[in-house]
Amino acid sequence: MSSIQVEHDEVALYFADNAQKTCGQVAWLLGWRPAEFWESTPHEIAIILSVNDAQHVMPVDRAVLDDLMEKDRSHSEIKAP
Repeated sequence: MSSIQVEHDEVALYFADNAQKTCGQVAWLLGWRPAEFWESTPHEIAIILSVNDAQHVMPVDRAVLDDLMEKDRSHSEIKAP
């Protein structure tokens, strides 16, 4: 077996092991099934898991909250044809 093949096999095993661990962690933290994990991108998972990171959370003041409530109210008043 060539050294390139050995290196490739080691990388594949490393990836598989870490993917399996990450899938389990995401299932536990987010309640995802394996299919939901495999359909997502690493970037999407990183964004979801960083939501509680204080530096990424924008504070919501009363004006923003009022605006969101008005948009929700307007949206809920739209009737389907």
